[in-house]
Amino acid sequence: MKINLGDKVKDCVTGFKGIAVGRTTWLHGCDRIIVQPEGVNKEGKTYENQSFDEPQLELISKKKKKEGRHLAGGPRPEVNQKQNIKK
Repeated sequence: MKINLGDKVKDCVTGFKGIAVGRTTWLHGCDRIIVQPEGVNKEGKTYENQSFDEPQLELISKKKKKEGRHLAGGPRPEVNQKQNIKK
């Protein structure tokens, strides 16, 4: 089963749960998924990501798709900066 970014997953060995936020593919075919746990610690900081082999993860729920129009990327206005050239 292919894990997609944004899916909620659980590591079947440790029980670690979170959202799949990254994927790495290694030279000899090993795919690893980076998982970000939900929530924050006592100091209000997010927990650290963990990386797992893809076959070791089980899918809890698929990424929820937002409805409506999604604008991402595209052209942006040029930034005009004065250049300070010293001679």
